[in-house]
Amino acid sequence: MPPSLPAFLGSMQGEDLGGEEEEDDEERLQSAEGGGATEEMATCSSQDQAMMQDCYSKIVEKLSLANPTMVLQVQQLVGELRRVTLLWDELWLGVLQQQHMHVLRRIQQLEDEVKRVQNNNTLRRDEKIAIMREKHSALMRPVVFALDHVCSITAAPAETPHETWFQQTYGDAIKSALERLKNPANPANPASSWLPFKQIMMSLQQRAQKRASYLLHLDEISPRLVSMTTTEMALPGEASASDAVNIQSVGNTVTILPTKTKPKKLFFLGSDGRNYPYLFK
Repeated sequence: MPPSLPAFLGSMQGEDLGGEEEEDDEERLQSAEGGGATEEMATCSSQDQAMMQDCYSKIVEKLSLANPTMVLQVQQLVGELRRVTLLWDELWLGVLQQQHMHVLRRIQQLEDEVKRVQNNNTLRRDEKIAIMREKHSALMRPVVFALDHVCSITAAPAETPHETWFQQTYGDAIKSALERLKNPANPANPASSWLPFKQIMMSLQQRAQKRASYLLHLDEISPRLVSMTTTEMALPGEASASDAVNIQSVGNTVTILPTKTKPKKLFFLGSDGRNYPYLFK
């Protein structure tokens, strides 16, 4: 399950920038001079992550021995909240909007390259097509990498009615668009290779704008949360040593707030009979 949209897009942007092949000589020199420090930092970061993962595993193991039911419930709750916070259509819309800006810049570069190649009278037609295709592949590689990663997430077996709907509605279109971006039918017209993804993006935008009252039903986006009742989990921020309030159930209505980050609000019913609102973004 992917993290929140801002964090996910941040990782995509990092991968995208990491795939750029347009550094000038000065940037390459600076990169070479700082290479040793960067490698050392990366090693330290990897060691820290391994240590944290080991600590986490040991904590979970100890807690599981004391209360295995609660640990399983918490793991399921966290996984489902991640699913609800970033739905597949929201994931694709966010990634396509971000990648669209990168693609427009690359299309301009490709169009300039097409003119240069087309005006070269020393090249045969098949040679021109091969050069344009190779250039297209090189410039679009970071975009393809990012979209391949998202596709691997949403091509997994659907676990909710919403995920099933998404795959049936957009699955084939995404596969076809990705293939067209990887292997353009007409490399002399680079903008045409991005057109299918642009159409998907516009469709998702229109759907997001028309979503009635910004309401979702939990049984469509996370049946597992609906089935979680009378749990042993204490309500976050409401627990006390003397009188803990546990999660009795989760409300079936999810509200999407009409702000920039589109956070989702849902309610937990506590064991004390009160409803507790929580915001996820």
